[in-house]
Order: sequence, then C-alpha cells, then structure tokens
Amino acid sequence: MLAASIALVTLSVSKGLGKHVWEVPREHFPTLGVIGNLTGTFSILAATWSKTSFALTLIRLMKGRYRIFLWFIIVTINVLMGLNAVFMWVRCTPVEKTWNPFAPGTCWDPQIYPTYGMVAAGEFSGV
Repeated sequence: MLAASIALVTLSVSKGLGKHVWEVPREHFPTLGVIGNLTGTFSILAATWSKTSFALTLIRLMKGRYRIFLWFIIVTINVLMGLNAVFMWVRCTPVEKTWNPFAPGTCWDPQIYPTYGMVAAGEFSGV
C-alpha cells in the first residue's frame, strides 16, 4: 500500500503537484484530486494495516484479558481508519466534487474531515 501511495505521489508531481496553484494547468486539477484521494486512501490503509500486523504479533505473545484488549484495539482502529478512508471519498455531493473543485455541488464544513482524521489517528491534542 505504501509503495502504491509513493507511486501516486510521483505521478502527481508530474501533473503539477508542488507548484504554485497558478502554475498548474486547470485541466489537471480533477486528475490531481483523484490521485490525491487515492494516495490518501492507500496511506491510511498502509498505516492501519501496519499497526494491525504488529498487534497480531503481540496477540501471539499475550494471554487472557490482554488478548481481548488487543482485539478491541485492532477492531477499533480498523473501523475508525476505514471510515476515515471512506469519508475522503464521500464528503461532497455529488462525489465528483470531492476531486473536482469546479464541479457543482456541496461539501462538508472544511473542518469536519480533518478533525475526524485527527481523532481517528489518535491525535487528540489538535481537537
């Protein structure tokens, strides 16, 4: 997943990512948006699954309540971060507005998705 994310960032740079917004051709914005969403999704999955694999390793070493607690953590992080990945795609109506800023439609308040992302990732200090 991380390799896919890195490959997509490389593709984004070839489309203008990193340049000032005025230097990026307007027709590249939707492409950059889709690639950005895919990159974010793959990054979230990579982080989530790396934590899950480590927790599964710990489960083999634990017994009793600790195993139950680790299963709780595994399920919780996968649900919260899975929703984070889904929300990246569905925060606008119609969904195309998520990656195409010029499409007509409406999106969630700009603070909702980043705040949820911080909560899901466990970064409560910013909330």
